[in-house]
Amino acid sequence: SSSSSSSSSLEYAGKLLSRLERRAGADAVASRIEENEDREEKQEELRGAKQQQQQQQQEGEGQEQEELFPAPRVQIYRWESILEATENFDPSNQISGAGAGAREGASCHFLASRLLSRHPVCVVKLLHGVSEDALVSSVARSSLLRHPHLLPFLGLSIDPTSGQAVLLLPFASRGSLQDHLLPQVPSCGSSTLRLHPSPPPPLSWTSRVRILAQVSDALRFLHSGGCVHGGLSSSSVLLSASSSCKLAQPSPCSLSALEQQRQRGLVDPLLALTASFEELNDAFDLGLLLLLCLTGLPLVDPSSSAEPLLLDRCGDLLAGREEAMGLADPRGEWREEEAEEIAKMAAALTSSRRARRATVEEAQGKLQELLLRQGLSWRGGEEEVRVCGFCWGDADIRFHCQHASCCRNCAGALMHAQQEMTCPACGKKVEGMTVMMRS
Repeated sequence: SSSSSSSSSLEYAGKLLSRLERRAGADAVASRIEENEDREEKQEELRGAKQQQQQQQQEGEGQEQEELFPAPRVQIYRWESILEATENFDPSNQISGAGAGAREGASCHFLASRLLSRHPVCVVKLLHGVSEDALVSSVARSSLLRHPHLLPFLGLSIDPTSGQAVLLLPFASRGSLQDHLLPQVPSCGSSTLRLHPSPPPPLSWTSRVRILAQVSDALRFLHSGGCVHGGLSSSSVLLSASSSCKLAQPSPCSLSALEQQRQRGLVDPLLALTASFEELNDAFDLGLLLLLCLTGLPLVDPSSSAEPLLLDRCGDLLAGREEAMGLADPRGEWREEEAEEIAKMAAALTSSRRARRATVEEAQGKLQELLLRQGLSWRGGEEEVRVCGFCWGDADIRFHCQHASCCRNCAGALMHAQQEMTCPACGKKVEGMTVMMRS
């Protein structure tokens, strides 16, 4: 029975993969038709992309290349492997989201170990109430886009009995931007606080601006392919082990655009008029993210999730009647000039008038310029920053399994507390460790 279940799972997933390939082929044909119809515009875009690529090469930053609609790369995993890696979705492995019976379109995340060879620990996103059409659309988009600041898609699996689907994603070892900016606000989307006994260290204003520049670059890339994110928030911006961020793409959802924004507690005024996502809605969400990075205030009142907080508190700031330093988060150590620039950008991005709302591309240029004036690169990630999985200090201990995930103080405490210490990354018994020397 186990083998028949496994074969039916692969057969069902194979049919889904065929749908994805057909969709990818249709997208490629549509792209060629569009190119023939508007050749001049496409040529101009290609020239701009080439100039941007040459500029990035001159900067000498070894970033992975952008790929817009390449060949499909969908890896299908047996459902039995998912159950084994998550220990049958044991609650102790859950890091975010509601459990069974969550609202339509909601999802929850589980840690899975030793499932993928290149990722000792990955995240299994368990989807609820998602139609097959919505799943195909989401997987097709996620698997056909590659960008340095988009969270890559690793694969999927489907329970052939119930039709339950899961997506496989990389594990963000430093949690989300929300974890760092709002550690005091409990949230079902907070993975880091569930894994670490102490709150993460605060982000400096330069780190926040760099993250915002990287997010805007990912959005710019999506828009260049005719895609709209539609779900940008601090919990969807994930921080990797290096000093860069990855923007998670939204979960497949059968809800309308308006219903999705109503659930978060705040609706873009332009979306209320059109009822469908467009690029300017991503600009509005980026403006909210700028305000969050500047002020450290949550989007809605934690004591009443239906009451807006961020825009209400920042109303005078956005209207130019209040100075930015009056609301600036002291943990970010903001300087007056940069704080005022971020406030002005946020006001332009959240304007309720279509003609006055700034675009993501305009904000991206200003964010990059702000960092360049300080002699800083907006790309970041030149040097990997390993963080202790227990105290958030520098991870200067490397186990013999080659994983570096704790500092020498925590390693000593763990060895004293446990007779058989295991690596937090791969689960193997620790046979020995070495101290990494830092230059």
